[in-house]
Amino acid sequence: MAHHFTTSYLEDSLELFRYYKKLAEGAMAQAGDAQLFVAPGPEADRCRDTEFEDPSATRAALMELWEVGWSCVFGALEPLAEVDLGCSVAIRGEPHSVMQAANRKNSTGA
Repeated sequence: MAHHFTTSYLEDSLELFRYYKKLAEGAMAQAGDAQLFVAPGPEADRCRDTEFEDPSATRAALMELWEVGWSCVFGALEPLAEVDLGCSVAIRGEPHSVMQAANRKNSTGA
């Protein structure tokens, strides 16, 4: 990822998300269809909400969900202005600033 100087937190976050998306898509393109649908064993399963309960049946269906998810991320961040970063949002019922919410997502590696 080519880095360029910016003082915009939002610009930096969006650039980082786009980078993570591109990296993951490159990895998924290299994986065979069967590899895309391997669920971790019970000892490694995070059991978050319904993460592995209803997996996509095909690569196309998985990629459609992938794009929907990223559309949500970009749809939430792209319209924001720097002044919005101090606003409060709830994540799992706990208040966070918009900046904290974006940092929380950035730290998961998209």
